[in-house]
Amino acid sequence: MEVLLKSITLYTNQEEIQKLQSQPNAEELVAEQISAVINELASELLTSVATELSSPNVYGCVKDFDKSEELRTSGNALFSRGKYLEAVQQFSKSLALLNCSNSSSALEAETCAKVLCNRALCLSKLKLHKLAEFDSTEAISIKPDHAKAFYRRSIASLHQNNISSAIIDAERAVRLLKDQDASAEEAEALLASLLEKCSMNSNSTDNVGGGGAAEEEPTWTTHSVPQDLWNEKPDENNKNTADSAASVRIAWSCSLSEISKFTETRLMDQSSIKLTESARLGRHLIVGTHEIEGNNDIIKDQPVAHALEKYQRLRRCGHCCQELPLGGAYFWPCRACCVVLFCSKECRDHGNVHHVEGGPECGVPWTVLLPPEVVLAVRLACRLKRDQERDMYINDNIGATTSNSSSKVVSSLETCFSKMDTEEAIWRATTACAAHAAYTIAYQRSNCFADSTIIPITIAEVLRALGIVHLNGIAIVPPAFGSEADSIGIGVYPVASFLSHSCIPNVSVRFQGNTAIIRALSTLSAGASLFHSYGPQAGEMTTAQRRMMLKDQYHFFCECDACAVRSGGTGTDKIEIEKEAEMVGLKCTTEVCLGAMPVPVCSTSATGSDGAAVPGSTIIDAGICSKYDLSIEDEHRTLKNNMGVVGCTKCGAELPEVEWNSKIAPRLAKASKCYSTSCGMLEAAEKGEKCTTKDIKMAVAVLKESLKIRQELLHRYNQVVGATHSALSWVEEEGFIATVAKKDANKKNKKEAGKRESSNIILHSRASLEIAERVFPHDSTNIAFERLKLGTLLQENGSKDDVKQGKNLVSAAITTLERYFGSEAAAIVAAEEK
Repeated sequence: MEVLLKSITLYTNQEEIQKLQSQPNAEELVAEQISAVINELASELLTSVATELSSPNVYGCVKDFDKSEELRTSGNALFSRGKYLEAVQQFSKSLALLNCSNSSSALEAETCAKVLCNRALCLSKLKLHKLAEFDSTEAISIKPDHAKAFYRRSIASLHQNNISSAIIDAERAVRLLKDQDASAEEAEALLASLLEKCSMNSNSTDNVGGGGAAEEEPTWTTHSVPQDLWNEKPDENNKNTADSAASVRIAWSCSLSEISKFTETRLMDQSSIKLTESARLGRHLIVGTHEIEGNNDIIKDQPVAHALEKYQRLRRCGHCCQELPLGGAYFWPCRACCVVLFCSKECRDHGNVHHVEGGPECGVPWTVLLPPEVVLAVRLACRLKRDQERDMYINDNIGATTSNSSSKVVSSLETCFSKMDTEEAIWRATTACAAHAAYTIAYQRSNCFADSTIIPITIAEVLRALGIVHLNGIAIVPPAFGSEADSIGIGVYPVASFLSHSCIPNVSVRFQGNTAIIRALSTLSAGASLFHSYGPQAGEMTTAQRRMMLKDQYHFFCECDACAVRSGGTGTDKIEIEKEAEMVGLKCTTEVCLGAMPVPVCSTSATGSDGAAVPGSTIIDAGICSKYDLSIEDEHRTLKNNMGVVGCTKCGAELPEVEWNSKIAPRLAKASKCYSTSCGMLEAAEKGEKCTTKDIKMAVAVLKESLKIRQELLHRYNQVVGATHSALSWVEEEGFIATVAKKDANKKNKKEAGKRESSNIILHSRASLEIAERVFPHDSTNIAFERLKLGTLLQENGSKDDVKQGKNLVSAAITTLERYFGSEAAAIVAAEEK
């Protein structure tokens, strides 16, 4: 794929592509042009890539009966040793490698039923009787004469106090066993017991399924099947409850070309959200006629299409994106392949529009090998094309006027293709060609053309969908303190896609699986716009960094309130300018001055092979004095426009370029490398990867050396100083240093080592919180999590006064987290404290 991309970029006339980008149907024209180039110069290369992406024989994507048998045997052995959860996991893996579809052989069907019954038995031992019932029912659907499946389901029903169903299944098991000349002794005993219990209950209750409370099951994760929120119009007479308000339905009363007729979303207080348009914000959401109270969930939004990150494919449900139950031990695979796993039978059989059994995604690796945004683009193109053709068919043949509003609105989203860098446009078009070719091969090979969800698509449709994903896709993150780094996947949402951006947003977006929940962070007055943050918020980057990132990815110059107070115009806040200079600045070289000094222009943090700085660049690499790449010219321009200086924010002193290049830059580059190496090694050790005591000890020492250099050269509120403190508090809290110290200490010194450890954790945590409170807005979740961490440490290890302070910090953290996460805050706090 990489070779194809480089080749087409080299062969293509960029000037010609640039001209095509300005045309009204740019995606179609560019797709046609790139396709022509590929056909002329790289057709064999494209064929090779597409064949690899659609190969039906890639390990990990197709069924493997022999490997399945090995896993089943392993599961049986674990069960015999009483390791029921581990056995469940082995049986689940065995099931994933078995062909349980309608095309399976008699042997495969028999084995599937056996594995499901074995897993059901393990689940019963774990008192997860509802899951055991699901497995037994599935075994029966695969092999209707499987006596043991009826027997297992009878027992599962009994433990749920469903006596009538238990009797029916037990009777069926007895009949089947006798028909098969097998021993029916156990089933007959169960049936006799059930009939006796039923007889006793009939004297005390009219409910034949009665007989006392059902056996309580341990808590396990089950997920309701998400519904399309757009298919039905809201009932005008229905006064929504708090629960129904969370499932907002949006009814399009007009075509998008008639944008002045706003679309409304009903809320619990009978106010509304409207879609409107303005010159500055484009199409965006505003509050309707009544204000919305803060700290409330106001919208639940389902994706039109989504894709999991690669590393999440075997950890989360392919339909709802929830974590697989029982720590991933229990799941339902596709019947015909093992490309995708589901958290429940409902999610597998719900009619997943992406992965259809026997369809273009089933048993082929393109969804595994391609980047998730490209996979999402193909899925989105299919969904939009399918809904469009369905609406046309209904309109032409039935005469009804209908539309799938979610697809209709998503298809109208901007792609900014004309504003895109030409090389990027070529890359996308080439990627679209390769993805389309792989999908087309898999589509032509699929065996479910009768399914209306499986349709052919064009390269231009994939290219446009890729633009929609790039500009409007939303990272699906865990419900806690998520970031793009720990993304679950990416989705395109019909409502959330119209949220405008602000570096200090007034709504938050969190996720339950792939369901986006939009929450008002403060009271929103009638007519107020809804603002979400597209990237790092104020405090995470400087204004110049944020604007550069937003301009590069989303093609607009941010003029939100947070950026306005740092822009040199009316209302500029010089204190905020100082804070930003501090978060990426150096320590002033003037004695006793507390100001922040910027890096001099025409400098660089890069180092040559001899370790000396290489002059000439105006971009400082991430990790040197900022968490992100830093443009020196942009930061100088900000200081000049707002403070009238390009030197220290307090005394105006400027750092000589030669001193930066010869003395400071090399040492900060070394500190950055030490930090990255140490954190990588320690994270690997935490995950259980092989790491010696000597390695851990060295990593901790190097991390401390990194902090020493950074504290000596960077401003006390610099964000990378805060990151180093945070890393050291994590290291010591996780017990790496304590483990090393206690191995080398005698019993007399162990207690003292533990005290030093707690003291160091608190020291670093205090420093990390101090920096966070300086650079982030006061109600930021970044500050809340730092407060929660320090507060918990103080309550567990501090003095009497420390304990009191710790309680106050935890209380303040919970207040902020409830603002963002509502009722889920308690679980997040518990997880963080643990």
